Amino acid sequence: MRRRPSPRRLRRISKSCSERYVVGGMVLTRYSVALGSAIAMVVASPVMAEAIPERSIAIERPQQLDGHPVGAQLPIVTLRIGGTSLRFLFDTGASEIVLSERTATQLGLSGATTQTGTDSGGVAVAGRYVTGVDIATAEGAPLRHVDRVLAMPLGPLEALGLAGVIAPQALAATGCVRVDFRGGVATVADAGAVACRPLAKGARVAAPGWRGDGRPHVPVGVGEGADTPFFLVDSGAWRSAIPATAATRLPRLRTAQSRGVGGKTVTMDIVGPVTLKVGDAPQPLPEAAVVEGRTTGVLGFDLLSGMTLVLHADGAFSIGE
Repeated sequence: MRRRPSPRRLRRISKSCSERYVVGGMVLTRYSVALGSAIAMVVASPVMAEAIPERSIAIERPQQLDGHPVGAQLPIVTLRIGGTSLRFLFDTGASEIVLSERTATQLGLSGATTQTGTDSGGVAVAGRYVTGVDIATAEGAPLRHVDRVLAMPLGPLEALGLAGVIAPQALAATGCVRVDFRGGVATVADAGAVACRPLAKGARVAAPGWRGDGRPHVPVGVGEGADTPFFLVDSGAWRSAIPATAATRLPRLRTAQSRGVGGKTVTMDIVGPVTLKVGDAPQPLPEAAVVEGRTTGVLGFDLLSGMTLVLHADGAFSIGE
């Protein structure tokens, strides 16, 4: 099991990081796959944008969650809400912060405004907004106050002992959040901080990079193809996926199944090998899923686990190594 970086290590990584949105996540276990981009909700949470001191958050990649093997394929962070320590999926493919209904009830959070969306299998999923949520680091340092947070049933994640989903970009109130998946640390900082400098190698996306739904998308080249479709940057999905139009010449390896939070199972083809080019950084993959009926693809955690993202409050971001 990956050891959590010490506070001293976190500070060192934070100081040297210039060198070096919809609930996402293929929750991959030996028994089932709960699909990424699971809840197609486009909602904007009004938040208080207050400048805060630079904060570091450890990103863990556990081998097991609540007794279920996940093979270090999910980025997990520990944060506090109202003094209670909770574990979350750290999901760039989510449009906002989402709590499980169970967690919201346990915390005594109030709110009744309803919101309905559709999961990846086309199943309607209903939730409600709870109000006045204060989020802090595992050590108790304030991160941000959110006026309202979506709470809804999150069966697959609840089974893993997770309290919900944190979209890293939702933490960038006024500046940025720098997510170094390889180094295992995220840094929340104001715009002028070293941590907010764009990456030297990879791709830069001008604001608004969220494409209107609160989720980061980046142009990605697939193999030698001339077309460069947009890909959702989705750390909550383990396996990357390409549009069907880009998979016509790739060997079909097998089929796999995924399941949205509404419970419907989706079958998809697995093809490979394939190289995805993110900016000036080619990324070879032994396999990728095929997304039917969509023109966009997914950059999953199989790639993102070795990459860094700098996500700005205005929607601009860079992604690379």
